[in-house]
This record gives sequence, structure tokens and C-alpha cells, in this order.
Amino acid sequence: MYEKPQLRRPIIVTLNPCNLPHDSKQPFFRHHKLFSDAYFACTIQYNSLQWYHDAGTARMGPPDDDLAVVDPTLRVYGIAGLRVADCSIMPEVTSGNTAAPAMMIGEKAADLIKRKYRLAEYRSV
Repeated sequence: MYEKPQLRRPIIVTLNPCNLPHDSKQPFFRHHKLFSDAYFACTIQYNSLQWYHDAGTARMGPPDDDLAVVDPTLRVYGIAGLRVADCSIMPEVTSGNTAAPAMMIGEKAADLIKRKYRLAEYRSV
């Protein structure tokens, strides 16, 4: 399933008692001793999720950047007719919420597409 890494220093965990997996909402944790290896394996298997806004999975960059997936006009390298217009193009996650950058990326994508098809006169107000 997974290999347990050896810790170089102890990890201090502070949990809110009402959110401990031993509550009645998550009965599959009850048969493990709290903070045992089996407890953490079960936690990882059944209770892992993403808490932050995903970004940077389709990085924008120049053609010579090995990590870049998207060019500056939001077109995917090597796939004609496909653009990416979300926060995945950001090389790094912003320090704030990603809602505003996502809207700006979408607006920029719309402008790029309108410009390509000469639809600039149909600008939204």
C-alpha cells in the first residue's frame, strides 16, 4: 500500500476533538488505536482530500521551458485548437483566493479568441 518514511524529528499534531475521525460520522477509524500506523494508513486511504485551490498543473511558459504545457496565448503545445483557460496555467499558486485570477484568465482567453476570429466588435459591456 505505502512505505512508511522514517521521521527525523517528531511531528506535533493539534486536532480539534470534535473533528477527530473517531466520531460517529466516520466509524471505519474506530478499530484503530489513535495515532498508530494503522490509524494513519486508514486516514490517508479514506480521508484524504484537497483543501486548497489547484493551480499550476498546466503551466504557461515559453516553448523552451520543459515544464510548460501552455503558450502565452493559452494554447496547449502540440494540440491544435485546444486552449486552457483556468488557474492551472499559473506557474505558481497565488497567495490569495484564486477566484479573481480565474476570472481574469477567462476574460483574457475570451479576448484572444475574439481577436483570432476578428470578433472584437462584439465586446461585452
